[in-house]
Amino acid sequence: MSNKPTPFQTCYRLTIMVGTLAVGSMAAYRYGPEPAELAELIDRAASLVAEVPSRGASDPSAMALTEAPAAELDLLQPAPALPSPPVASSDWRHYDTAVQPASALAPLATPSTDAPPPADLEPLERERLTAPLLAVGATRADVTAWGRGAATVYRATASAPVGEVGGGLERQFDAVGETPEAAVAELAAEIRTASLR
Repeated sequence: MSNKPTPFQTCYRLTIMVGTLAVGSMAAYRYGPEPAELAELIDRAASLVAEVPSRGASDPSAMALTEAPAAELDLLQPAPALPSPPVASSDWRHYDTAVQPASALAPLATPSTDAPPPADLEPLERERLTAPLLAVGATRADVTAWGRGAATVYRATASAPVGEVGGGLERQFDAVGETPEAAVAELAAEIRTASLR
């Protein structure tokens, strides 16, 4: 059995090749350089080709490698440091003077452990806080503490049905407040407005 392609495979491959060329040429026309710029690029490429010496590839002098003197090559010397970029008014987006380079010898910053992590809410307290959310139509609700010490905030989350009853779709809601009551009140208002739509 030979590996010769069938006429259908040949036509299919030809169609794919022609289609690729057509789409590629349309993309080049649409997104490529303007004709004037393209003419400049072609002229530049032609001049670069014309400047190449016309020596044959078999000529050993055409392929001679230039070697640096041994005195210039000191492989054990470290590479020179890169100069810091100049800070010009146009470079303000690329260089921030407030950022200091990191030192390999600087100690790593460790999070402060002076404030204990927030304690989880008691089950009865959590049930009291989530009752208003369940009353406005939420199917699941929870309140948790975030942060440590004075930076502690409370996050209230809830799921409420969307669309027709029994459709099975639910929307997730969440709100953050300085107190658990504030987070729950904000979330209950958000669920009420969403259910009115």
